[in-house]
Formats: sequence, structure tokens, C-alpha cells
Amino acid sequence: MLPSHPPAAKAPPIVVGRSEPRSELRRVLDTVASTGTSAPQVCVVRGLDGIGKTSVLRAVQFEAETRFAMCTLRASLRSGTPSDALAAAARRRCGEAAVVPVRGRRAHRPASCQAHDIEALLRSVARRTVEERPGGLAVFLDDADGADPAVLRTVARVVRSSREGRAGAPVAFFIAAAPGRLSVDSVSADEARFETHDLERLDADASRRFLALPAASGGVEWEEEAIDRAAAWAAGFPAALQVIGAHAWAAALTARRPARTMSKAHVDAATRPAIRSLGPLYVAALKQVTEPRERRFLDALATLPGGTATQADVARAMGVPGRTLTAARARLTQAGVLVAAESGGLAFGMPGLDAHLRFASRAAERR
Repeated sequence: MLPSHPPAAKAPPIVVGRSEPRSELRRVLDTVASTGTSAPQVCVVRGLDGIGKTSVLRAVQFEAETRFAMCTLRASLRSGTPSDALAAAARRRCGEAAVVPVRGRRAHRPASCQAHDIEALLRSVARRTVEERPGGLAVFLDDADGADPAVLRTVARVVRSSREGRAGAPVAFFIAAAPGRLSVDSVSADEARFETHDLERLDADASRRFLALPAASGGVEWEEEAIDRAAAWAAGFPAALQVIGAHAWAAALTARRPARTMSKAHVDAATRPAIRSLGPLYVAALKQVTEPRERRFLDALATLPGGTATQADVARAMGVPGRTLTAARARLTQAGVLVAAESGGLAFGMPGLDAHLRFASRAAERR
């Protein structure tokens, strides 16, 4: 007999400081599992790169399987169509025989055709999992940042048809995307309701817990000033907290005198390798910067001391009138690349992005 699902994880993923969004998403799972009807809304988890969208989806997926007896499909939309991505996920879940062939492989196929493929796929999976997974289906679409806007129309059609019973089981959809890259406004209200859950930066207490938990499990401790410095550098970004903690740990263990307690010196030594580790996140964030003026804005801000400045300061550094940067500032802020600083000025939205830009500028000058 074909396996209907892989073994459940032995322990839930550790997710710090996300109790509110997880509770809201759990409510959707509870409604689907208890009523036997598909969720009327699509849950869209939004946040900057490195903010923890994937971790939240994985935690909700774990609960769907272990608490609500649901079959889950998780697919990345980094490349390919939703139907292709979900077909690959179904093969991993149920084996080749569970997957119905989709009608063509062109990325520009209409939303109606892709929706038909996904409906058939969900029916096939539901037939093979209903006995062991009676709670229904939970579908997780990650990395939707660069996906075509038609993805939302495709999902909307599937949600509507699943509410009519055409998916073979009750279904809940969850999507992860960065703000500004996948607009729910592109889908009319009569097609589907999209419920957005925005992930913000972790506060100081949650950041300290994020750093302390893995250290404690490995028998390593933090000096109070060291953990505060690491948390401040990471600015509430889980990805940044993860890499600064890992590199500080490595610095402590590989020092001339290996230590089991991480100090401020270890955090300082970890900063440069942490920035290198975050390089892919910087590159992904900067893909949103499509206008030359916007890139010059960022390059100018990166050269100013302290990493924070006013729009007037940036304009002086660029040699242009301040009013000409208003549109660029708005675009960069909407994309999360810039944020408002406590001083009332501007700051980079990701820790270490200023250093990354300075390095890129020097590398470009050397070429």
C-alpha cells in the first residue's frame, strides 16, 4: 500500500515570538477539521526576507498533521507553476501513482486550467489519505515572492471549487510572500477572501530567547552584554539572529582559548561572517530595487555614518534636491528595504545591508 504521509516530526519546530499569528492560523485549521468544510479564506503570511515566514508555515504544518489529523502538501513557488509544484509535493507525500498528469507545462497557462489540475490533484491525494488523515487537506505555498499574480487567481478558483466539494476533501490554503511582491488586491472579493498576517520583527525579549535556546541545548552560555549586543545587531530578524548566534558560537569554540561562554568579543568577531551568510537574503531584497535612482539612494545611505540619516542627508550625498527622492523613498519603504529610524530619519530594513552595499560598491569599482 502506498504511504499516505511521511512520519510526523518527533518534536514541533521551535518558533519564538510568533504566538499570535500561529494562533490565528491554528483557528483556520480547527474550523476546517471540525466542520468538514473548506476554509473560505486564503491565509497569506507576509514579511520581509529572513523574518521567519517559512518557520511559521512549518510550525502550522506540524500542528495540521499532529493535532488536526490533516494531510499536508507543502510546495515552493520559487520556480514553476502552482500545479507543477503541488504535483511534486504530492509525489513526495503519496508516491507517483497518486499524481494525475497535468495538462501541459507552460507557466503562462490560464488560471482556470491550472485550477482544474490542482482540483484533480487534491482529489487524488484525498482518496489516498482520507482513512489516516480524516481532518482534510492543508496546502502550504512558500516562496511566492516572485510568483506570477495569476497564482492568486488560481488559488482563488480552487478555494471556491473546494467550498463546492470538488476537491474531494475540506481544504485550507496558506501562502508565504514578502510585502509588495504579491498583491492580494489583484483578486476580486467575489473570487476569494484573502486574510493577511504580517510578521513583524521580534522584540528584545523574544530575540534573547531566540539566541539563548539553541545555546543552552548545546551547553553554551551567553554573557549578558554579549547576548544584548547580538540581539541589537540582528534587529529582530530571526535569520540574522540565527547566523550571529551560530558565528559567535563558532568564534568561542575556535578561539585560542576555547570558551563555553560567548562574550562581546565573540559577537564582534561574528559580525563579518554573519553578513556574508546573509548575502542571499540581501540579494533577494535588492531584486525589488529596479530603478537606478532607488539603488543610488541606498548606496548613498550606506556611505553615511551610523547607517541612519534623513532624506535631506541622502539628497546632499547624492547631490540632488531632496524632493526628487520622495517617490524612491516611498517605494523602498513599501518594499521593506528602508524603515523609519527612532530618530525620525531612515534606516536599512535588514541588519548588515549597509555593509553589503559598501562591499558591492567597492567590488564594482575594482572591476
